[in-house]
Amino acid sequence: MEKFKKFRMFLIAIVIIGCSGCKEKIRLLHPILPSTEIIFVRCKPFAEWSLWGMDRDGKNQIKLIAKPKPIRNPSWSPDGNKIMFVCGYGDAYGDEYAHIPSEIWIIDTATMKTNKISVEKKYKISGDVCWFSSGEQILFTTGTCRRETYIVDISGKNLTKLPIPYKNNESRRSIVCSPIEDTIIICALRGEGWKIYITDSKGRKIERLTEASSSTSEISPCISLDGEWVAFDNSEKGYHKIILISLKTKKRYEISPFSKHLYLSRSMCFSPDEKKLIFEYDIPEVYKNDLYTIDINGKNLKNLTNTPDWDESSLSWRPIVKVGRRGES
Repeated sequence: MEKFKKFRMFLIAIVIIGCSGCKEKIRLLHPILPSTEIIFVRCKPFAEWSLWGMDRDGKNQIKLIAKPKPIRNPSWSPDGNKIMFVCGYGDAYGDEYAHIPSEIWIIDTATMKTNKISVEKKYKISGDVCWFSSGEQILFTTGTCRRETYIVDISGKNLTKLPIPYKNNESRRSIVCSPIEDTIIICALRGEGWKIYITDSKGRKIERLTEASSSTSEISPCISLDGEWVAFDNSEKGYHKIILISLKTKKRYEISPFSKHLYLSRSMCFSPDEKKLIFEYDIPEVYKNDLYTIDINGKNLKNLTNTPDWDESSLSWRPIVKVGRRGES
């Protein structure tokens, strides 16, 4: 009997060692349609997470990938030919998950193949990733106690740490990179609330984007395709609104699509023609997240998803504009 137990443990060890050398595969459940412009995550927390695609009007919704662990931060590459996403919990689900590294995956929309970017586990990818403007590199933040930012080739090579200053009271950090210029927008939780900062592609100089009070939180920044406008969610005393700021002129105005009893959540993105914003809207009373679009002048609010049993979040709009007559896209 004792010999049998030892033999069984030996077989289990062989299986574990063999599996540790296996490469995990993620396969697409459905080909990406030519009309697919918006990608997003649909989930039942701690049950199923899936990556979906749909047209700009919410039609032709297709499930691309399904996983038992979180899929987060999907984003189109600057040329619109690849999709990057993060798989894993990271610190978005609390500090107790921060030590568990997430994985970065890339989908080639031409070949429909998926590939995992190989980054050493010690860097503990937190889930906050974005494309560099070249489309050949990505930025990510770590889930370690010091919220560090790194840049790496999509091949997993040439990993470089950006010297973005870290504050002792900083507990979270997210990043967004300009599509045409390597300007980096940083959203950091420092002290009482989230604040937005801007730095160059080398992370050498950092400054506040706004002069918001300490009681104000600014989250979910996104940058227009021309690199001029930054949009983000601004909240104070429970009242949330969308703020748009020009990086060139510093012109600022706000959009308030809903009543102050509801609030915006963590995802926001410009349309390719920069005429609309798409965002995730969180309805806390019923624990429901839906996706909406709105013109940047605050008009034409439209619900793209209405799924009572599911939450939608983490969205990206394909950066392709069809050129037509003036005023058409």
